[in-house]
Amino acid sequence: MTAENSTDRAETPEKRFPFFSKMIVASIIIGLAARFVIGGLFTYGYDVSHWAIVMANIASGNGLYGLTGYFYTPVWGYFLSFGELIGQTFLSIGDWGTRVTAALVFEEYSDWYISANTTSIAFGLAVKTPLFIVDLIDGWLIYRLVLELTGNNRKAQLGFVLWFLCPLVIAVSAVSAMFDCLVVMMVLLAVLLAMHDRYFGAGILLALAAYTKLFPAFLVPLLIAYVLVKHREDRRTAYRSIGLAALGATVTTLVIFFPQILDGTLMNCFSFITARAGSEDSLLKQLIGADTVLAYLGITAGSLIIACAYLFYAGKHPERELMTALLLNATVIFFYPPTPQYLLLLLPFLTVYIVTRDRSFLKPWAVIVTGATLFAFANNASLLLTLSEYSNLLSTDTVVALTGWFQGHVFGLAKMAYLYYGGGIIQYVGIIYLAWCEYGGRIMRLQFWKYPRNATFSDLEEDQ
Repeated sequence: MTAENSTDRAETPEKRFPFFSKMIVASIIIGLAARFVIGGLFTYGYDVSHWAIVMANIASGNGLYGLTGYFYTPVWGYFLSFGELIGQTFLSIGDWGTRVTAALVFEEYSDWYISANTTSIAFGLAVKTPLFIVDLIDGWLIYRLVLELTGNNRKAQLGFVLWFLCPLVIAVSAVSAMFDCLVVMMVLLAVLLAMHDRYFGAGILLALAAYTKLFPAFLVPLLIAYVLVKHREDRRTAYRSIGLAALGATVTTLVIFFPQILDGTLMNCFSFITARAGSEDSLLKQLIGADTVLAYLGITAGSLIIACAYLFYAGKHPERELMTALLLNATVIFFYPPTPQYLLLLLPFLTVYIVTRDRSFLKPWAVIVTGATLFAFANNASLLLTLSEYSNLLSTDTVVALTGWFQGHVFGLAKMAYLYYGGGIIQYVGIIYLAWCEYGGRIMRLQFWKYPRNATFSDLEEDQ
């Protein structure tokens, strides 16, 4: 880092702060307790049962794509494979899951992703617990980012708490058992490594993140712009750094896909593009059509515009300005209505901005989290199928009856649809509200050309 840019870090970076304060320890205890209780009670069987199928396929020697059931690129599959190995070696889970005959009616509800397959409570917690640990690591990475940007341990602790006790973060790992927290971990590690000039490692992690879920790929132009700004006085170092990151990403790509290239299943790695598409009448409208193509073209254009704006106007505080630009970029990514788990990629940058710059951004945070959490629980009583099948707390017939009740119509719409549409609308209103807060005189102005060439993102923020 150049002397010019060194002012962006905390004034006393050599000072050491204890991470395990009373606030942090209390948050960890409460957060883990909430995750284990909620994870034991509620399970989204549609996805979690697929993880059991994938792990069973791996155990039978068929690999990730030998049998139907795995629809993602290999990264998450490798994590499941490692989990299967650990489980077989050290754990005795017993029954992994079953197909519940009494719940076959769930699969007649064609507008929703509800399955009669369910996993045991023990299997579910075995899959979810590593995600709880990743949530904890993500919180620590947010803590590190805030501490590096501000040198304020109190703010760093607040950042950890805001992430680790966030209802949406808890719901995604404890109920859905989705792996977006892994994407967050990889992206935050890539950002931290780039801040410390470890570009080869940053390229590796960013590639891993993009191959786990697509969205981090839209952050690449901005991170390239960051390297160019950081080494503006030494273009040779900037280009070498970008080359190192590209090399890391290339090596990672070859390593990830090499087994599939050898066995001729490379195209299966991208089957999620079509295999998980919904019907025209589904809420999520996941058809691969013109609307999706146009949306992602728009997101790409927006990401490039933000990267160019950062390249032209950042420089006084490149790391702090990068976090602001990452928040803008993540907001643009999710203008196309996302499902709740995807929003985990937005929350770290919003969290950092809240605790370092503007507490009023807690308002859009609260709206987004409320809507997305409601959306995550929209499968209502069907989330209790695992509990009913593997405990004596309630009967399967009760779960089936309650789930059926939510299929009943009120004013021409299923009660379940009110949960989906209500949660989805609130969530999207929160995203629009966040964009309005960003545009409405706090972070950015569209008329960048009115500012001199040496203006910075910080100047744009501080002169309002």
